[in-house]
Amino acid sequence: MIEMRSFKTFIVILVFITPLLSGCWNSRELNELSITTGLGIDKVDGQYVFTTQIINPSEVAKERSAKRTVVTTLDEKGDTLFEAWRKMTKKAETKMYFSHVRVLIIGEDLAKEGVSKIMDVMLRDHEYRSDFFILIAKNGKANDILSILTTMDEIPGNKLFKSLVTSSTSYGSTTEVSLDTFITELVSTGKNLVVTGVFIEGDEEEGQTESKYKYISPKTYLMYSPLGVFKKDKLIAWMEEKESIAYNFSQGNIQSTLINVPCVEGDGLVGVEVINTNASINTEQKNKKIQGDVSVEINGNIMDSECVLPQPFNDPDYMKKFENNMNETIEKDIREAIKKAQDTYQSDIYGFGNALHRSHPKVWKRVEKEWDSLFPNIEVEVKVDSAIHNTGSISESPEIGG
Repeated sequence: MIEMRSFKTFIVILVFITPLLSGCWNSRELNELSITTGLGIDKVDGQYVFTTQIINPSEVAKERSAKRTVVTTLDEKGDTLFEAWRKMTKKAETKMYFSHVRVLIIGEDLAKEGVSKIMDVMLRDHEYRSDFFILIAKNGKANDILSILTTMDEIPGNKLFKSLVTSSTSYGSTTEVSLDTFITELVSTGKNLVVTGVFIEGDEEEGQTESKYKYISPKTYLMYSPLGVFKKDKLIAWMEEKESIAYNFSQGNIQSTLINVPCVEGDGLVGVEVINTNASINTEQKNKKIQGDVSVEINGNIMDSECVLPQPFNDPDYMKKFENNMNETIEKDIREAIKKAQDTYQSDIYGFGNALHRSHPKVWKRVEKEWDSLFPNIEVEVKVDSAIHNTGSISESPEIGG
């Protein structure tokens, strides 16, 4: 009796777990998919142009030949983005697979018109992950950017992803904006978007052919530009490089960059490698006036110096004067960048409204609807605190012929 009961239990368990052993209901073999690493969206003559950069798996798997490129770029037009996307099936041999997308590039004309509508498709489709980066095609179209072959990495979408990470962490004039960040700041009323730009440097036609691989110094390549400034969902301007770095300092985005600091005495500059930053933005209402505060903490090392030193760098008094010089240099850059955002862009890309919302929600509720007109007139204090940890293996620069 016990054995029969155990047997019946076994049969019941087997019936329930068998479907789980058959694999995913919507699984597909690799040769049934067109793996996409880059997407582009433009608007031309009132229609959306949807561009995909698809990997040619047979070319990736074998040693390079001159028969085909590693990627293929396809595009289609439609009155809606979804229509253009679905029409792509007329050209693609297999179903497009979007889980490996690394970059989404938006054409500058479309970015100036507004980007809210094109985000709807990305959010609704379950195949899109949210960890890819969004870029703006500066002075051009996304389709053109995705048609340029790259040399260091033969899959351009991967190259753009990796080089943006490197540029953001090692120089600081660009910033990484994922889909999640893009959407969050797009719908926020207290902080406007900034997005990195990308453009083609050199001969565009040559960059579309494999002949570029024959040159040790490519004649065509993709370059990142400083940050694009948005107001609500529209691109309105491009920052200067110095301004972009100052912005990233204010946001605590800088992991590593180079700052040229004037010598304490005399002419010349000292090159400081920034190795770490922390930043905070606070906004308060004081005496019925709204005031913003930016605080930045910076750690760095001295890498080169043109200064003729009255005292060695490792002298505590001299180092204090130098750190004050560094503080003033960066404070000036940040103040000028914020002032330009207030006077020229009139767009709160720094998040002073967000800070006010967090610290004083009742005040924010009262001023939220008129924040666009209030932001250009708020007073902003900037405080930078620098600390030099390493002056190198020499205390003074060598003098040649002295």
